[in-house]
Amino acid sequence: MTATGRASAASGSASTTAPAVPAPGSGSTRPKPAGAASSTARRAPTAAAASRPSTAVTASSSRPRAARTTCGSTAGVASPTTAGPVPSEGAGPAAFRIRSRSEVYRSRECRMDYPIALIDPRRSRRMPHPLIALVLSMTSTLGTAPSAEVSVRYELAGSPRAEQARKLLRDSDALKTKIKVPQPVKVVAKDCGSPEALWDHAERRITICYQLVDEVRRTMKGIAETEEVGSGAASARMDGALSVVFHHQLGHALTTLNGMRDSEGQADQFAALTLAADAPKRVVPAAEARHLLAGHTGVDHLSGPTESATFACLLYGSDPVKHAEIAKGGWVPAERAPSCADEYARVNTALGSMAVKAGG
Repeated sequence: MTATGRASAASGSASTTAPAVPAPGSGSTRPKPAGAASSTARRAPTAAAASRPSTAVTASSSRPRAARTTCGSTAGVASPTTAGPVPSEGAGPAAFRIRSRSEVYRSRECRMDYPIALIDPRRSRRMPHPLIALVLSMTSTLGTAPSAEVSVRYELAGSPRAEQARKLLRDSDALKTKIKVPQPVKVVAKDCGSPEALWDHAERRITICYQLVDEVRRTMKGIAETEEVGSGAASARMDGALSVVFHHQLGHALTTLNGMRDSEGQADQFAALTLAADAPKRVVPAAEARHLLAGHTGVDHLSGPTESATFACLLYGSDPVKHAEIAKGGWVPAERAPSCADEYARVNTALGSMAVKAGG
């Protein structure tokens, strides 16, 4: 090749070589591979891309994609500026909401194949992983206080005496309670034909018979006439006695519903806790009524001097200052009264969390 040809070839080769790029940290230059585009040029959008409308974000994918239209274009796609900011990766589905049919933008020529899932800025916080949320929802109920309700129903009486007992029981409000139980419990007052009150664990039902209410009424009336007490005191005793009957059965319910072995003593412990929490104004009349009925074996669940003294001690121990009349009346033995606060504290520590009053 001639010198002129060599010079021409060299000139043509130099014209196709990329310009030199300065090396970092030095003043020298380093050749750049031929055909490589600059980062600025690579990131710059083309005119066609800039003219295309923005795509909407759907809940099924974190990457934007164009919505399909019947005319094959992306016309009618909502702009991200109206939809709100795109969530970060991992944002849960609660950060999205589906626009209603009326909110979907429609152009005159095209129709959207499906509604657009737009981001609700008010709910764009990061959501927990679905599995973690499930575990939290399951474990959040463990170890919580009882939350079920006690429902009460008064059935019709079959005789005038039973009707009198029904009215007395209803007017006394002895069956009203705010106590929460582990499972729903039904309380049914009814005409049974015999004086009894019972708890049926299988049916989750407490039954208070009108015949038992009548038995308590006649016994308390006889005691009031003997002692010549006023009508107000007699009425308070009656209400207290009926409250003891109900809370004793509620104690049986709380015992078995909490998986404990049922017994009269256990039911009395629960009864003292629930009565003191649910009806504090009836604590003193209840202790007095239980004491008066202790020697009457015909009154179910209320007889027995020892059981009566223990019950009175727990009621007194719930608030020795407020219920000082229990100790003054001798319904709890004088030598036992000083230790009643400790007895109540022990029972409350062991059982208190299994029966709580609504709201406190």
